Amino acid sequence: MKGDLERITAEVAKIKDSIQEECDRVHGGVRLDINLEKSRIKDETVHLHSLVKEANARIDDEISRLQERNDQMKTDLTKTLGSMKIHFIFSLFMNTVSLQREHAGTYSYVSLFSQIFYHSFRFHFPCVWFIFW
Repeated sequence: MKGDLERITAEVAKIKDSIQEECDRVHGGVRLDINLEKSRIKDETVHLHSLVKEANARIDDEISRLQERNDQMKTDLTKTLGSMKIHFIFSLFMNTVSLQREHAGTYSYVSLFSQIFYHSFRFHFPCVWFIFW
């Protein structure tokens, strides 16, 4: 019986050692997996950070291009409106001269003024009268 007890104790110690080795191996594998996952997450974070930087740079470039385009359009609009004012003033002057020649002395100044604006807006600028008011 003493021999059986020693044999069983040896088997238990052997099983205990094999279980301990298996636990150590599994624990080491889990630690390795955790470290690999941490490394992968760090690499992915660095990659995503670089993508965000690139996206921000592209957005900043697009904003600056749009601002330049907006400024150019403002300049073009100002030039266009300026030339339209000049054309309107010239046509107003020409209408005044032609109406004065046609109706010399037959209209009052108020009536003449209303005729000038009627003809100018009717033929030249039906949509831009608000520019001058």
